[in-house]
Amino acid sequence: MLGVETQGEKAQEAVGENARLMEEVLGALKKMGLKEDQLKTGTYQVHSYREYVEPSRSMESSRSKVEEEYKMLYRVYNELTITLEKLEDTGTVIDTAVRAGANQVQSIRFDRKNVEDLKLQGLQAATTQAGAKARAIAGGAGVTIKGIKSISEEMASYTPYRAPFMNEMFLKDAMAEAATPIIPGDVNVQARVVVEYYF
Repeated sequence: MLGVETQGEKAQEAVGENARLMEEVLGALKKMGLKEDQLKTGTYQVHSYREYVEPSRSMESSRSKVEEEYKMLYRVYNELTITLEKLEDTGTVIDTAVRAGANQVQSIRFDRKNVEDLKLQGLQAATTQAGAKARAIAGGAGVTIKGIKSISEEMASYTPYRAPFMNEMFLKDAMAEAATPIIPGDVNVQARVVVEYYF
């Protein structure tokens, strides 16, 4: 997920500048081959805030209007979610977006297509492990397992790997000549079964 953040003294100015920069980003990404279905708006926000202004001497002499020490600003944030098929394209896509005007990079999520297959493998491994533990306990007790009385799935979950970014460090690296290196971590699959054996 990456985005464009702009600010200005007028909401219309901040919105207009944000739209211009995002159009540049989208154009650059499409030029390198990304399709419409790979680009989606994640979040769009417009909000106002007050920024303190150092009072002038004339203001210091008359403090009747405290609000004059602050000015109203507007911040616009447009977040873009990009889906890629090839892991090796990640760094190039981010660098391209940043050079085109993106100034926020929030995170990268590494996912797998065969999520359900991974969950099934996890359940199978959990069942095998349960049997091994049961046989070890039965052996220690001097008895032999005769069969399974009941078995049920308690939980099977999948957690993709998410890599957060520190924007200032990242943006500095992204402007270098070399492509930003992206190294994925491991996804996490957990499965738990409840098996009741009889002796």
